[in-house]
Amino acid sequence: MMQHYPQETNDKNQENVNKFCWIGRLNSYCEGTKLGYLKMRSAEDKGNCILQFPTMFTDKVRLLRYDKTKNIMFAASRDGTCAAWKLPPEWCPQWLDKKIRDIRLEQGQKLFSGI
Repeated sequence: MMQHYPQETNDKNQENVNKFCWIGRLNSYCEGTKLGYLKMRSAEDKGNCILQFPTMFTDKVRLLRYDKTKNIMFAASRDGTCAAWKLPPEWCPQWLDKKIRDIRLEQGQKLFSGI
């Protein structure tokens, strides 16, 4: 299960990015670090972390690939473990997602009160 991190401290310089992969479909990129972390960052939102992949890596990320036809992220670590994640077909920032849900709720209430 992926974790969502809309806000974070500036940790980019502390983790030493080891691998980089562009994900054009979501207008974002993925970073693999020397500490074994894998994070997706928004290119539109100043590089803020939007997803952190749950890895069991105990060493640095050695391979990072994105299959755009199947929308899958592949990663492998120097410790010998590897993993794959199916990415969401589209990405919506948390604030926009909340706004959409609020509008739909409001529209539903108007429909219900008009019956």
